[in-house]
Amino acid sequence: MGKRLRFTDDERRRLAVKGEALGNRVLREVASIVTPNTILAWHRKLIAKKYDGTAKRVPGRPRVADEIPKLMVRMAQENQGWVYTTIRGVLFNSRLRHIARNSP
Repeated sequence: MGKRLRFTDDERRRLAVKGEALGNRVLREVASIVTPNTILAWHRKLIAKKYDGTAKRVPGRPRVADEIPKLMVRMAQENQGWVYTTIRGVLFNSRLRHIARNSP
């Protein structure tokens, strides 16, 4: 009887969900395979993993479309009196607001 039980991630997940629903008091009375604290710790890890945001996270700054820098250079060449803030304002008032808002 000295052999230790090994659970798969799916089995741990199921026990954790059921254990959380039962609560600590009931788990103390019925849990014999693992301790109630272990089951509740599995549940806390599942919740932390679910809401950590890694699925939505992407590295780095969003890419700027290739045509935007070309457009800005063309606007500066065609309107030599315009300064950077004027070009930024024109972009902001156009459909390219997200680019102008993210520029330095």
